[in-house]
Amino acid sequence: MNEFFSPASVAIVGASATSGKMGHEVLRNIIDGQFPGKIFPINPHETKILDIPVYKTLSDTPSPAELAIIVVPAKIVPSIVQEGAENGTKNFVIITAGFGETGKEGALLDEELKKLIKKHDLHIMGPNCLGVINPHAKLNASFGGTLPAAGNVALVSQSGAIISSLCDWSGLRHFGFSKVISLGNKLQLDENASLEFLENDSDTNAIVLYLERFNDEKKFLEIATRLSKKKSVILYKSGTTALGRSAVEQHSGTEISEEGNLCEALEEAGVFRAESVERLFDIAHLCSCQPLPKGARTVIVTNAGGPGVIATDAIDDDPYLDIANLSEEVKNELNNVLPFSTKVHSPVDLIGDARADRYEKSLEVLLKNNAADAYMIMLSPQAMTQAKESAEAIIAANKKYPGTPLVTCFMGGSSVREGTELLLKAGIPCFLDPARAIWALGILRREAKIRER
Repeated sequence: MNEFFSPASVAIVGASATSGKMGHEVLRNIIDGQFPGKIFPINPHETKILDIPVYKTLSDTPSPAELAIIVVPAKIVPSIVQEGAENGTKNFVIITAGFGETGKEGALLDEELKKLIKKHDLHIMGPNCLGVINPHAKLNASFGGTLPAAGNVALVSQSGAIISSLCDWSGLRHFGFSKVISLGNKLQLDENASLEFLENDSDTNAIVLYLERFNDEKKFLEIATRLSKKKSVILYKSGTTALGRSAVEQHSGTEISEEGNLCEALEEAGVFRAESVERLFDIAHLCSCQPLPKGARTVIVTNAGGPGVIATDAIDDDPYLDIANLSEEVKNELNNVLPFSTKVHSPVDLIGDARADRYEKSLEVLLKNNAADAYMIMLSPQAMTQAKESAEAIIAANKKYPGTPLVTCFMGGSSVREGTELLLKAGIPCFLDPARAIWALGILRREAKIRER
């Protein structure tokens, strides 16, 4: 699949000069992403689109396109694929809809494509997909939004809408993607082929999947079991109810069966199963930017008692975390740098008038002495609170003592926004809810235990 993500040349069959048409947007995205390879727009009725010379057919290009993106009516797609194959193109992304998901006529088109795949040894992604994206290669061969930032999370999805939404959302969290794979109808290349490719992709540390059905569930579990030993695998599986399965069948044209004991099988394979798109995104963000904890000991640092209690409850409820017992040495050091009224047991309560220096001094003591395996730092806005400066102190401490996971909870809105933004830019997750921040640390510890198997 490497040619799909690092091609020397890309052809856009159905490139259009009309803004808003899919063939125009795909071409514009490739250009705007500053793809460094050759670009071959294909349209028999144009000579130039977006200042790029246009070719009438795939046979007219100066050299065979390494990757062809197809955005023409479904009924002529097989003939386009055949022409491209005869001209030396082996890899096709079929964005066009109107195949097996539409009924008998579309299914016949599927059969034509399958024959071509076998005859010419082709590789096809789709049909009915968003396209392919590789930020590391500056390739945005899709009709989604702008090219997302480069990062270490791979996104594999049957739904183009999930892809465009998560890519857009990632900008708010300041993290990026290694590869984005839109499976569409999964005529040939599917989630299993994607996992096998990503297993050896050096840019990918975590893999996020949105699936409505498995092509081969047994094979998926076999690959995931092997893969989860070195990379995080996070799955959001929809179509879990009778009505959900019916909805999948209606828009995909494929019958799907009940899941049975899938949850248990995924757990054994080391796959995180997210309960929602939001959780899917949170887990991906965590695994992209934080190291895994070496143990369960967790320290809470807070400037307010109530949120500290909420976080303590959350740790007590989490099967992967424990409250850290601070040593007498650490307590004494904290007492030397903090006011008399602060409480140096866990949670470490800096009390409501804590300014940035109090966060700085307490984190220096805790991190220097390896007081815990993971940290959750909280801030709630008071009149004297310094959200921005406190965030800077947390970032500096994290840089000085790397290797231990640290998440934050800045409760509030406008008054803590600047601090929250700084934390996210620095790769430190920041949550509004103390319990959710603790949940995040529990997720990281669970992943660590999977790797320890």
